[in-house]
Amino acid sequence: MQASGGGRHQRPRRVLRGAVLGSCAVVALSACGATTSTAPQASGVIAGEASPKPVSAVLTTTPAAGTATVPTDFTPALSVARGKIVSAALHDLTGREVPGTLAADGVSWHATGPLTAGKQYTFEVSGADDRGHPFVNKSSFATIKDNNVVQAWVSPLAGMTVGVGQPIAVQFSHPIVDRAAVESHLRVDTSKPVVGAWHWISDDVIHYRPEQYWPANTKVVLHTDLKDLAVGGGRYGDANRTIAFTVGRSQITVVDVKTHQLQVIRDGKLIRTVKVSTGKKHYLTRGGIKVVLGMEREKHMVGTSIGIPKTSPDYFDLKVKYAVRMTWSGEFLHAAPWQGNNHGRANVSHGCVGMSTSDAKWYYEHSMVGDIIKVNGSPRKMELRNGYGDWNLSWSDWLSGSALPHEAAGPDSPTGGDPGSLTSPQSPDAPVAPSSVGGPSSAPQPAATDTPTPTATPEPARKTSLSR
Repeated sequence: MQASGGGRHQRPRRVLRGAVLGSCAVVALSACGATTSTAPQASGVIAGEASPKPVSAVLTTTPAAGTATVPTDFTPALSVARGKIVSAALHDLTGREVPGTLAADGVSWHATGPLTAGKQYTFEVSGADDRGHPFVNKSSFATIKDNNVVQAWVSPLAGMTVGVGQPIAVQFSHPIVDRAAVESHLRVDTSKPVVGAWHWISDDVIHYRPEQYWPANTKVVLHTDLKDLAVGGGRYGDANRTIAFTVGRSQITVVDVKTHQLQVIRDGKLIRTVKVSTGKKHYLTRGGIKVVLGMEREKHMVGTSIGIPKTSPDYFDLKVKYAVRMTWSGEFLHAAPWQGNNHGRANVSHGCVGMSTSDAKWYYEHSMVGDIIKVNGSPRKMELRNGYGDWNLSWSDWLSGSALPHEAAGPDSPTGGDPGSLTSPQSPDAPVAPSSVGGPSSAPQPAATDTPTPTATPEPARKTSLSR
């Protein structure tokens, strides 16, 4: 597998809490109790003696007593000089014990089980110094709190097969302060050579896409090495994950709003031409490159979801067949039999791409999440965050959204690859590859009647606007 997505750069060492790694407490031991010190001590008293006698053993606890932000994957440990540990235990306040192993020579102990976030743990140790004088010790530390842990959601899901336009998207539960630290711990491996990079869509969302569309039939593996990684703002990553998915056949749909035609290009060959109707005045279909977000065999669409009141002559309330979503704001390709003879002749929709029921059924059955849809001839531009507008950025603009240094891009040429002959013979407009027409935008507001869509996106569940 080829590695990319930070693979060109030396990955920085993980930065964990400085108070934990390389930090310990050296303890003055006694049979009556224990005290901690930041400097070595080797004295104490022997239980039951009227006058103290020195205990030569020196116990080292890791992490240091009182540490409050221990990572859950940290391995607590004990070691003793000039003595031996007889018994050692580590437990939380409920008494649940963390399993551990005492070395055969008795000079060290380490935990073998995991820690839990938001817990206080206590070491209880007993032993004897090299002269046989017994000692005991107790010390406590706490693990990182749950609300300091940043969760990550990844799309596409493991095991999915997606189209050649599907970005890898990671959404975090909190804004990321140290973007470079996070980005350097995300790695993408591919079965075919791919030049790709990450781009921060917002403070809590990052996407990965190749310079050109994914090669068809590529195996992709994402590694998120984020567990206990300091991400800034006193927060830390939640887990390490490996997500494998497959890029399937190449399918690119080209919609021409001027000639009212849709063409489907499969692996570089035209396989179907469809008569369509796109958005009319005041409801123009967005132009540019989009990605299939999800598919529903039947979709309930209402005008109020895009701001059309029920009193308006433009209002609609329809159950639509074979809906393929292009944007969060409500653009779909779908069956629109009510448009009648307007297919191939006029644009009469509220922003969606309508077609006959038979054509819509065929298109639905031959599409998948991640397929590319290119809309030509519309003056209205696709926004970056209104679905996946990633391919509308030039490669140099895409690289500028990375927190890591990259080699300078060449001339500001379009990206997205050469999809082949995508232009309808009747169209005067040759298809153009992605250009820098997208930009950040607010997430679309929900429509109360929208139902959940099976999509390949990690963004939070939301209700979305609809057009027809």
